[in-house]
This record gives sequence, structure tokens and C-alpha cells, in this order.
Amino acid sequence: MALRYADTVNTGIAAVSPHALFDWGTAIAEASGTFSQFLSGGSSTQGALSASLFSGLHRGLIGEVGGFAGGSTHSGGTRTGEVLGNLRFHYPLGSNEIFAGVGAGRTSFGNGSQRILLGEVGLSTQLRDFDATLTVSPVSLDSIKYGDSQLSLSWTRRNFDFEALLGFRVGDQFTDLGATARAWGSLSAVAWVKPHIAAVLSGGTYPIDPTQGFPGGRFLSASIRLARGNDHNSGIKRGEASPGALPDEAPIVQGFSWEKSGRGDVILRASAPRARTVEVTGDFTKWIPVQLSGENGGWWSIRLPLAPGKYQMNLRVNGGSWIVPPGLLSMADEFGGEIPVGPLAPIGGEEIGRAVVGTLAGHRSPAVLLRSHGVFTVGATARDAVKAAVMCEDAACTVHLASMRGQVRSLPADLIDALYDRYQNEYGQR
Repeated sequence: MALRYADTVNTGIAAVSPHALFDWGTAIAEASGTFSQFLSGGSSTQGALSASLFSGLHRGLIGEVGGFAGGSTHSGGTRTGEVLGNLRFHYPLGSNEIFAGVGAGRTSFGNGSQRILLGEVGLSTQLRDFDATLTVSPVSLDSIKYGDSQLSLSWTRRNFDFEALLGFRVGDQFTDLGATARAWGSLSAVAWVKPHIAAVLSGGTYPIDPTQGFPGGRFLSASIRLARGNDHNSGIKRGEASPGALPDEAPIVQGFSWEKSGRGDVILRASAPRARTVEVTGDFTKWIPVQLSGENGGWWSIRLPLAPGKYQMNLRVNGGSWIVPPGLLSMADEFGGEIPVGPLAPIGGEEIGRAVVGTLAGHRSPAVLLRSHGVFTVGATARDAVKAAVMCEDAACTVHLASMRGQVRSLPADLIDALYDRYQNEYGQR
């Protein structure tokens, strides 16, 4: 690739950048490095190691304790280094998240080291097809003080991943590092030509890094990415099994339910009688695992602030593999089991009515799916029929999302009968 560094060095470069990410659900470790050989002579090596431990706290609040260590060495003898510890809190709000944290450490370059203190507050959200994150980070580096604001956007289109970054800095200037620019931005595009091979093109500007004495500048790079795998088009993030996880014959989740509790809160409950731990992860936790609390009778629960809407989620027992929640209780409650599928019938005559009535004969379900057509519902009143249609569409959406993650396990027949009887004759009838 071509390199123009700090607007002073102009040369060609060959570089290799290995990267590894280890995810144990409640803990993450990441290692990365880059070795660069300049065609005009000389080389540089950079490396970084970070780790974070996550823990569910009160009412959906998630705590994170982390650390970072990194540095670089150059053929001319220049070396840099940085060590940081940080504490961060995450508060999911549906598909959004508010986070804030503080950090402290030391950084070194040249002939000395400096103390660094930093803060962070931000918001991440989904804007239609975009994932957006806005952060504000004040930094104190001995006598130097400044603040960075940064907005990042990412989105996916089939086999392409796109990212955009915009930043702005206020506070002390760094004329000693050869630049005074306060704004920066970059764009990158990743094209997955194979499941494990991607072409990457990126370019833009980057700011001065006063913590390690790096000047700002411009860049344009083209590279090939070799990956063990990519989940860019899956829509759901997968979790690795934790060390010591039990095999597939470990306790399974036998039931799952949710209910509203107060204003804006939802209680999720899972039945896993022989489990030691039960965790939930989903777009409402930013795919960070959160542990449920044990209750009597083998039930586990957690209270979360969730706005009305549709969400994606997985469960995990004893640190094993992530699974979809078993069955949908709403299907057992409203439809008495699976929704039957009827034959294709022509439009405009009585054939559709005969197909609906014939398919529902012997079924408790007030809904039927006609092949290559759609859902039809019946009820004692128009309100009952509309309710069944809405619940059918909601159940279909949830089962579809669940099936993208794995096999959907049906509820036992006796449990379906019990749930149907309770919902039809007791629940909400008084």
C-alpha cells in the first residue's frame, strides 16, 4: 500500500496485521498487532492487548472492568507505550444503550512518561439500517487537557460492510506534534468475496495522539482480510461456550415467559430446574450476556427496562451453547399449539371459505395459514379475529428470528394443553 505519514513521510509499505478476539460471554479478550516494512527502508511494530469482564448489576445495569496495554517500536529507536485500567457502566434501553466510564494509567514516549486520566459518556442506537455510536471523552495528560467527540456509523448490505467516522476536538492545541487540525473523518468498505476472505478499502484523516506522541495525518489503504469466519450478515451475534461448559445433555430450558411489571419494565422468566446459571443476551442488552436470578421451583428471572417492540434474544445454561427460548407461550395460549396450514384456494369464490373451515376442523386454533396466500382468522367477534391475526403475525416473526439462530424446540403437549386451558378459562377472565 502507499503511505503518507504525518504529511511528511511518503513511501510504499507492506504490512501484516493479525487480530484475535476471545469471547467467553461475560469476559472478552482481544489482541492485535501490525508489522510494517517500508519500501524506502526501515520498519515498525505495534501491538495491543485488552480485556474486559462484564457483570449484570441492578435492574438491567451492566458493569464492565477492563484493562489495556499497548505500544510500538520503530527501526529508528523510537518507542511508545501505554497502560490503562477502566471502569464502565452500560444501561440498555431496548435496542439502544447509554454508557459511561472512567479510566486511568500511564503513557510513555520519548524520554519520559505521563499520567493519563480520561472519562467517557456515550449513546449507541439503531437508526433504521444503521448502527450509530456517539461518544464524548475528556482527557487529562499531566498539564494538557482536551476533549474528543466522535460519531461512528456502520451498516451492512449483503456481502458489504461499511463504516464512517467523524470526530472533533476541543481544548489544548498540540503544535509541537506538527498539526493543529481539530476535525477528522474516515470511510471504510469491506467486501466479503468468500466466507473467510474480504477486500478492504479505507481512507481519511486521523487526529494527533498526544498520549503516545503520534502526529495526525491522512491515509488511504487497500488490503486483503483473512478471517476465521464472519457474521456480518447473520443479524445475530453468536457466543462461544465458556470453559467448563456442560455438554448438550446438560439441563435444558423447559419453559420461558415474560410479563410487564410496572411502567416500562418487563420480567423475563426461564424454567431450568437443574441449572447452576442462566444468562440472556439480545439486542436489548447490546448482545452482552446478563445473568438471571434463581427463584423457587427451578425458575430464573430478570427485570429489564424494555419499550414495546420486537427483540432478538438467546438463552444460555451453565455457560454452554446459546439456544433460542423454547417455544412460544402465546402460541399455546391463543392457538392451542401449532397453527395449521391449509391448501391453496383461488380468490373470488367460496373456495377460500371452504379451505379455512376444512383446515380448522378438529383444531383449537382460531388462525389458519393458506399456502401461497396468508393468514385467516376466526372468532366470536371481529375483535377476537383481529386479535388472533395480530398474535399470529407476532408469533410468526418471533419463530422466524429464532429459527435463524438454531432449532426451535416445541413445548410438550401436556404443557400446551395446560397453558391453553388456563388462558382460555382463567387468565384475564375475571
